[in-house]
Amino acid sequence: MRNRRFDNYYFTNFGRNILLKTFSDLEIELLTKNCAESIDHIAISKKFLSDRKYNFAEWNIEKSLSDHKGIFIDIK
Repeated sequence: MRNRRFDNYYFTNFGRNILLKTFSDLEIELLTKNCAESIDHIAISKKFLSDRKYNFAEWNIEKSLSDHKGIFIDIK
């Protein structure tokens, strides 16, 4: 049975909310916040990102090469 205190493999809802609030206060965008089942994330300054568009993609989704998914960001 999954513990309801956790919203992902390694995160608690409380911990995630504190992290997102801190990033918001520091004007940092968590580009991978919607990337499910991942403990590795990419964050970047909102000032740097400004009017740029970005996409993220994943690889090793089945985790056959590692116990982590690969994630990359394409910033245009």
